[in-house]
Amino acid sequence: MDVQDTPNLSPTSKLRRATPDATTQQQVTVTRELDRWRLLRFILGVQGLFYLLSGAWPFVHLRSFSWVLGGLSIAPGNVFQFDLAAGLIITIGVVLLLAALRARPDWLLVLLAVGANGCFIALEVRNRATITAGYWADFAVVALLTLALLVVSLATLLHERRRRR
Repeated sequence: MDVQDTPNLSPTSKLRRATPDATTQQQVTVTRELDRWRLLRFILGVQGLFYLLSGAWPFVHLRSFSWVLGGLSIAPGNVFQFDLAAGLIITIGVVLLLAALRARPDWLLVLLAVGANGCFIALEVRNRATITAGYWADFAVVALLTLALLVVSLATLLHERRRRR
């Protein structure tokens, strides 16, 4: 397969590599397109799974959740708020996992993912004096997911706009 034989591929999305043909041992140029939508779905799936597990963990084993987060104690009056937050995190995780199953996730779902991450980052920065190392590990994961989501979604959006011209 030669580069000229591959229609509808933009030069920026091609990966060219010369490899020997198995039968003739002649060099053949292989062209692959970077599938930005697949990468976006992967990141949404990873974030969805992270949120689902993070939200379900306190329901499954509150003692280990509390231990990892540094002796978290929940006052009896705050159990409802804690359970509500965990339930919302699980819901966001399920929605993002479902978004990862779509061929082209809606931009509103990407906005949900970035917005949820932004909310968690803002809360952890605002309460930085009182949070423990467990929360900082969560902060690092969420920050990396946010960066990856922003880069891939913006690259996908720009690529789609260029393609439509």
